[in-house]
Amino acid sequence: MATEVANEEGYLQQRQRYTTVRVYDALLHDRDEHGDLRPKGWLYEMGIPVCPTGDPWDVEIMQKVPVNLERNSVSETYLRSVRVYTLNHMHDRLRPEDAATPAVQDALTDKRIEKAAVETVLIHQYGAKRAIYDPSDTEANHRLVAEGFKIIHGGAYSKEAWENIRISDAARPSGQILPTPKPYSEDPNAPMRELLPESEWTPGMRNVADYAIALGQRLMGAKIRVLIDKGGMNGHAACYGMGELTFALKTLGRAYFDRGATESLNQLLIHEFAHHYGDSHLGDDFHKGLEKMGARMVTVALTEPELFKRHGWKEEAER
Repeated sequence: MATEVANEEGYLQQRQRYTTVRVYDALLHDRDEHGDLRPKGWLYEMGIPVCPTGDPWDVEIMQKVPVNLERNSVSETYLRSVRVYTLNHMHDRLRPEDAATPAVQDALTDKRIEKAAVETVLIHQYGAKRAIYDPSDTEANHRLVAEGFKIIHGGAYSKEAWENIRISDAARPSGQILPTPKPYSEDPNAPMRELLPESEWTPGMRNVADYAIALGQRLMGAKIRVLIDKGGMNGHAACYGMGELTFALKTLGRAYFDRGATESLNQLLIHEFAHHYGDSHLGDDFHKGLEKMGARMVTVALTEPELFKRHGWKEEAER
């Protein structure tokens, strides 16, 4: 801890020395804007009050404290050192209501803060079930909220505090905790998808593709392209994005395409076309997209019933 020591000529010079630091519950309190009592800590030098800190505790330094000429304040650097060392040793006694105080948040930005202290602060602020908002996997954020997690957004902490949180592994992005299954790997070294050439499509595949294109035009007002991937797309039956609808041959099987406009196919198309409005399955845009697809499907069925029969729909096949 920094202190001041007289040299041979009697001039005070700063030195770093080990010392005893005593921590007490703050003796003084102030009322906040809500009328609640809040601690108003002070910094002491061997029993002599130096300056108020507003921290949750009173801290007594058992050696000379480097102060200004008026002896009524210390530097921000010195105060941060006091806060960091205090939090590192006293975090297990930290009260939940004190975790968001300037003293604790200031200490959270310092590289000297210990992993256990960071963990304690985040538990008090966000609980044991917490995750960092992941813009690359918005659905994971929604799914974790549904499981009782609290999501920490980027503006909650400063750049320096986030770096300490990352190093301490005190919180992880939602996509790392509960990644959303995707039809294709995001690994740049993963093998490329292998599409089935249209020249090898069966009549059933062509029929399903034509049906999907017709529905896409009527339900979304969009001209889509239909592809068939030879693989299983990580267990997905299909995926839609950027005007492309891709069926997974390995997942669906060849016989699936010979059944025509079945209820199963209609359900799959409604689901995939809803992604025209939102990516996340738990997002409001996706849910509204489902509503639009369902309502417009009814309209198409009432105004163009021949479309469904032309592509193989049979009432008895759905029973």
